[in-house]
Amino acid sequence: MPARIPPGTVADFFLGNMYSFGQGGIVLNGQLLGGIPEGHYRGWDFEPYFQDDWRATRRLTLNLGFRYYFVTPFADVTKPPFSSIFVPSQYNLANEATFEDGGLVAGTGDTELNYGNGLDECGVGSIPIGCTSVTHKTPSPRVGFAWDPRGSGKTSIRGGYALTFDSGNAHMLSSGRDGNIPRYAFLITNFVNNWGYPTVAAPGILPVGSTNSQPLYQHLPELQQFNLTVEHEFSGNNLVSVAYVGNLGRHLTRARNVNQVLDGITTVNVPSLAGTPYCDASGNCDVQNALINQDDPAYAFAPFRGYSEINQWEASGVSNYSSLQINYRHPVGHGLTFQAVYTWAHELDDLLGAGGSENGGNTDDDYHLSRWYGNSADNQAQVLTMNYVYKLPFFAQSRNHFVHGALAGWQLGGLTTFQTGTPIGVSCGLAGMSSGVGGGVTCNSIGKVQVQKGVVNDPVYGPTPTWFNPGNIAQITAPQLYSNNESGMFGYMGKFALTGPGRNDWDLSLIKNLELPWFHSEHSTLQFRWETFNTFNHAQWSGVNLFCSGVTSPGQPCNGGNNIGNAEVTSDYQPRSMQLGLRFVF
Repeated sequence: MPARIPPGTVADFFLGNMYSFGQGGIVLNGQLLGGIPEGHYRGWDFEPYFQDDWRATRRLTLNLGFRYYFVTPFADVTKPPFSSIFVPSQYNLANEATFEDGGLVAGTGDTELNYGNGLDECGVGSIPIGCTSVTHKTPSPRVGFAWDPRGSGKTSIRGGYALTFDSGNAHMLSSGRDGNIPRYAFLITNFVNNWGYPTVAAPGILPVGSTNSQPLYQHLPELQQFNLTVEHEFSGNNLVSVAYVGNLGRHLTRARNVNQVLDGITTVNVPSLAGTPYCDASGNCDVQNALINQDDPAYAFAPFRGYSEINQWEASGVSNYSSLQINYRHPVGHGLTFQAVYTWAHELDDLLGAGGSENGGNTDDDYHLSRWYGNSADNQAQVLTMNYVYKLPFFAQSRNHFVHGALAGWQLGGLTTFQTGTPIGVSCGLAGMSSGVGGGVTCNSIGKVQVQKGVVNDPVYGPTPTWFNPGNIAQITAPQLYSNNESGMFGYMGKFALTGPGRNDWDLSLIKNLELPWFHSEHSTLQFRWETFNTFNHAQWSGVNLFCSGVTSPGQPCNGGNNIGNAEVTSDYQPRSMQLGLRFVF
């Protein structure tokens, strides 16, 4: 279909005047047919579990458990299946594609209509029917205890540990190749480089499009969970607990481009590019400069020529979470029910790229994802939540039925939340340039990158709040674009260098229950509710502009005329709202 959707689009399509055109369908025996693939998937998930609670002494109870996971990935049982997998060991350099300036040389490499040169049908030969096999070494012990150190019932110490596996992710891992080429192909025919809508011309021969894959064998994602809690009941029916809660994630699911240009590569021989910029008469190409200046596509120098991106879904990520959790409860007494929960936490992982792209894909270097170990996208350092209900004591003892019925029995309730924001990141990049592996880059920090609230006079919106100082972030320098393993390669700034806006939210309600003299054999109540959200109408920011214009000079701060709007607040949470309600209960 045409890419833009103005009035008359369908007419333009039938006249052959369009911006872009795409065709997709089912592939069978090398022929592109119409239709959308419909697979039929099966998988096994068998998890026997045993548990026993053992009261070792009057004051000590042990909880013992054991689970075993027997999981098979979802497999498409359609004949032939719609699943395929790329196996690097089956790629033959002698059959690799060759290139001319602008695309593949006709008759070389593979197309999206055929298997071959590393791309295999699942369930054929040595390829499992589910494309991958997962480990069955999955013993899952769990142990916990509860100890009353004094025997008074006022103090308890509890703890536990569990090793668990994510059986659901075994199916998600296998979904990394569903709808894959060549059983299902979507072929982009052409892009027209202007909005004049000329008739579409035949395209050049392009490499096999982005494909999904996975290792032939891998682990199940696993999580180790542990906690230790001390709880004590003080006088006045006040309960306080203090806990350490943590978990370690291993073999977490993410995608990685295994066809990225190799780090540090300098020269590659591509005879068909002989005599083009950055390639000599024998076809020896200066890979770094060809990619940095975007003169040749990355797939011309990729390890597996004939393919563009090969996103391998694999269980290889790690995470680490630690938290201090304090819980205070006043369940009842003096008309007040109150609970406050405070959490200090820190979560780190290596799953996300500099700008926040999920699953490790689209980072500047998919061969060294460990460099992205840092704050998780979900990291939230501090959260304080309070909920409460207070029975207002006014006129509770009045003997006047009208006064008591109208003014007594009101309840004030609410939910209050104070929390810090989640991490946010910013990416850089020089206009018309890429990294030495053909990817993106991050920024440089030239000052302390931190929350620094302010106000600027935006030329369009006037006085506008800002969240940080963009002058402390700088565009990457040209030498940093080279893949040379030097310090600062692809930018100094790691992922998520900033923390986004937090919340200060009060939601309050006023409730009155009126006893009704109806239904003598049953109890009946009319409840009036007045509820307010963001009661005090705090301005609570939500979105922040994070960018660095590509025309910013190398090494220069990401502020000034080319970066108007950077660091400005762009959105907020909802203002105060109220609602009234009546509820009849009988």
